[in-house]
Amino acid sequence: MSSWSFLPQDILEIIFQYLEQDFHISIHPTKSIKVQSNDTFQCQLTCKNWTSLAQRKIYKRVILKSIQQLKSFTHTLQNNSMGSLVEHIYLQPEKKETEIREALLIYIQIMATFCTFLKTLYMDSSDFQDIWKLIRDERSKGNFTRLQFIPFVKDQTNENILDYGDAAFSLQQTLRELAIYDKNISLDKSKLWHFPNASTVFFKFDDPVDTRFINRHMKWLPSVTGAEIDFNNREPNQDQVNTESPIHISPHLKQLSVKTFFYSNVLSNYIMKAFPNLQKMIVKVEYICYYQAPMSTDEIVKFLEYLLDIPELSVSCIPVVNQNDVLLGLHGKSRHIKELKISYMGIPYFLGSSYLNIATCPNVKEKIVISVIYKADIPPLLPHIGLMEQSGKDLRYLEINMGLGLFGMISMKPDSENGVTFSGILQQYPHLLGICIQNAILNTFGSQLQLQDRIEIRDYITFNKSLIHSAFLQSLSFYVSYIFQFTLRGCRFMDEVTRGSIREINMANTEFYNIVYDDWALTDKVYLKLTKTINNTISWYMAQDYYINVCTEKDYEDSLQDQDILSLFIRCKDAFQVRISLPKLDVVFKP
Repeated sequence: MSSWSFLPQDILEIIFQYLEQDFHISIHPTKSIKVQSNDTFQCQLTCKNWTSLAQRKIYKRVILKSIQQLKSFTHTLQNNSMGSLVEHIYLQPEKKETEIREALLIYIQIMATFCTFLKTLYMDSSDFQDIWKLIRDERSKGNFTRLQFIPFVKDQTNENILDYGDAAFSLQQTLRELAIYDKNISLDKSKLWHFPNASTVFFKFDDPVDTRFINRHMKWLPSVTGAEIDFNNREPNQDQVNTESPIHISPHLKQLSVKTFFYSNVLSNYIMKAFPNLQKMIVKVEYICYYQAPMSTDEIVKFLEYLLDIPELSVSCIPVVNQNDVLLGLHGKSRHIKELKISYMGIPYFLGSSYLNIATCPNVKEKIVISVIYKADIPPLLPHIGLMEQSGKDLRYLEINMGLGLFGMISMKPDSENGVTFSGILQQYPHLLGICIQNAILNTFGSQLQLQDRIEIRDYITFNKSLIHSAFLQSLSFYVSYIFQFTLRGCRFMDEVTRGSIREINMANTEFYNIVYDDWALTDKVYLKLTKTINNTISWYMAQDYYINVCTEKDYEDSLQDQDILSLFIRCKDAFQVRISLPKLDVVFKP
């Protein structure tokens, strides 16, 4: 890093444009701190030769991991004007706190004096009582005038939290993050009025409580836009909500994070009524109890419809009576999604309730992810989902994981009355760009497809770890004229027993850009027979040890005595390339 001191200013400016990021405080603020250097002492030596730009960047966020670093850093503060550049400090002492606590307090006092623009002071610890007292005392001396974020106890390990309330109130004009404990009687409504810049509030409960406590405090915090509520309801019968008390509505709240041990309809009703304008919501169930009472289908559908109005969400472990009825009733009328992913996972029948998880994709706001943990036998066909129907032409990508084991599929008898067929999906959503079906039985294509023009899939169709009937692919080809990429990954065919090592893809009416066949067969030798109906040609290829050779049908027949081969027969209208991917061989044919 010392060599950077010889770089010209214009190069340094370019480098620090990439390094510089706005400091955002999240629901877990310590994860937001960006460490610009691992060696504070070396930074101080190097910065003597740097431009003021470099100094601003390196001193803006500081992480200190040892007493030696603290000593060097505070020495720098006392001997130059770098303190005014420091905005965020994170202390990570490596030694036991009891050995360095007294020295640590002295160094923080120096920081309070010289870091006049300090906004954030965090540290790794389980006890902040003396830190809170120091912050309060230093603020009374005229220091910490811009401090916005201070540490607080998240797990109620320290019962003496009155000192936190005093420290927070001393920073009333600048504090943006406020923790409210049920045992902290010092932060009453007469004081909460005095936090005009508080943007995030954390409700920390040591005992199970109802929401009257939250109502009383939210009334006096009109500037708050984010909240985290930690319900300490460790028993199923400990209700979080007092239904006799009126619910305070907080239309200004945009982000909500809830931690709970058990779900209930009163919890979902409280959330829906109290927070009508959420833009981001996280509900985390700390402990999955399979024996808690499930919510009714109507209650869950109403709650899920509310959730679908929230742009960013992640809600887990909602107990349901029947997952199929819920998915059928869920439409999300105000939200048209472009991508939908649904996955199933079975649990033993005796464990009790089934569960639903629902979330948006972090990088794709138009994508909804639903996972179903079910206790009963699930039909081995594609599910009927109301949310798909509502999305209509807006739905572009569909991924369904039925969660069936490949060996268990063989003994199952598909029941077409318990689900929809693949033709039904294409009939409703002919504009799909990509389809991925995993761990499913693809036995009957269906007869629901009645379209004037044949379908073109411009991105992909993928079948993954599924059991496929050969007639299914033939029917699919009759209705689909073009697929950019068609992938069979880890699939098995129902007639494999009679065909041995031969895998057949018979889709004579479909044109492909790329066909991918991915198998776990432990062989390093494959034969490809490619029949193109567009010009009635048949081509034979052999690949071994990553070498591809054109061969004849006789060459193939002569090799049948070799048991260690895999044969792929493809019949299609046309294909630009074919890829065969095996553990010992990965080759691309370009006929």
